[in-house]
Amino acid sequence: MLYDNHLLCCYCENISSKYWGEKSSWFWTMLQVVFYAATLVFIFRQVKIQNRQISIQNKQLKDQVNINIVTILNSLQEQWWSTRMRRARRTVCENHIKTSINVEEEAVLSFFENISLFCEKKMIDPEFIWETYSYYIERYWMILKDNVEKIQETDKSYFNGFIKLKEKMEEITKSKNLAVIKILDKDLTAFRDSEKLCYTPKKTN
Repeated sequence: MLYDNHLLCCYCENISSKYWGEKSSWFWTMLQVVFYAATLVFIFRQVKIQNRQISIQNKQLKDQVNINIVTILNSLQEQWWSTRMRRARRTVCENHIKTSINVEEEAVLSFFENISLFCEKKMIDPEFIWETYSYYIERYWMILKDNVEKIQETDKSYFNGFIKLKEKMEEITKSKNLAVIKILDKDLTAFRDSEKLCYTPKKTN
């Protein structure tokens, strides 16, 4: 019995010296390696989770941006084809006089000013505007150019957004390797005639 106890004590001392004595350095080195490995695994998993969350957030943000663009485009279309705007467009093309900007001309110019502001604030890509409104922008500039330049002699800020928008449309046209077409008088007359048809006044008895 005493012999067995002696063997047990020796065995315990031997085990203890391996983990707590001078010979225990290997154990603590191994423990540190395991700890560092576990830490790296934890960090890796956290980074993976964060990247997944960022990816989801970016997708949601992109979807929201697309929704906002569609909302703005729909709003612009509603304004452009509203009864008030169609009446203004008809009046501008029918009774335009190169003197001063009247109410109908101001309505059309303000519409393009708002588009210019959307582009400047990066709320909408100018490419979308080029696809949809460059045709109108170029021709209404030709019609209203003299009156805009005249009012700018007093204050350069008046309808400056419309000028920037027209220049941006030309810049996009050139970037697509397309020629900026010079609008001839006959082309402008045809445009005016077509715009007059966008609104038909109600006949009164």
